[in-house]
Amino acid sequence: MEIEDLIKACQRAVRVTPDGEPGVDTWTAIYTRLYGHAPAPTPTPDYTLLADGNHNDPWPPPADMCAFIHKATEGCFFRDPDGIDRRAEFKARGGKWGWYHFTSGEDPTNQANHFLDYIAQAGHQPDDLICLDFEESSRNGDSNMTAGGAAQWIKVVEAKLSCKVCVYGSDLLTGALQEDPDALAGQPLWPAWYHSAPPVLPAGRNWAIWQFTSNGTPYSDMDRYLGTEAQLRAAWPNLAS
Repeated sequence: MEIEDLIKACQRAVRVTPDGEPGVDTWTAIYTRLYGHAPAPTPTPDYTLLADGNHNDPWPPPADMCAFIHKATEGCFFRDPDGIDRRAEFKARGGKWGWYHFTSGEDPTNQANHFLDYIAQAGHQPDDLICLDFEESSRNGDSNMTAGGAAQWIKVVEAKLSCKVCVYGSDLLTGALQEDPDALAGQPLWPAWYHSAPPVLPAGRNWAIWQFTSNGTPYSDMDRYLGTEAQLRAAWPNLAS
């Protein structure tokens, strides 16, 4: 048998599609051939859905959405015009609320004070989740906040609000953890991880919330909490890290 024919026969045996990519049942077929029986079904984790967004997103959320994290500020130059009214409406119906600050390359203490001014205007409510959106600046030519800058922002905000800041991010977050496994120690982490499987963070760090898509429904940015709605409500706003 020619080697090409052998490869094709093996592909057919484990149900690989003609282009060589695994089919839906490929891994089940491989497991069954190795062990003589199909793998036991994997239990579906008990996730609670929530969303995050800003004034550009539709409102109000569906009645069954129990938590929403809304943009408050960005850098030293932007304040969300709708967040304060939306919080009052959402919390009036029993929802859990959070605020996030989108970072820029500006001085982190100035950014923290800009955020705190917004929170003062809104009226700080201790049961609101406070988050740092630690990602690349949205402005062309701007630098990004560093891990040290993120730590400084957190220090200023936590001292003022007596809260625990949750840190959202993708490449900047994972890069900071790869460079220093103890970076952002003690902070609940909220990774953007657009995969079907749960996030895997550097140094075995745990996650508190998982943004699993940026193309979701009813909001583009949809998130998961590993637990029931009752558990999410009990953990909010001091999510476990």
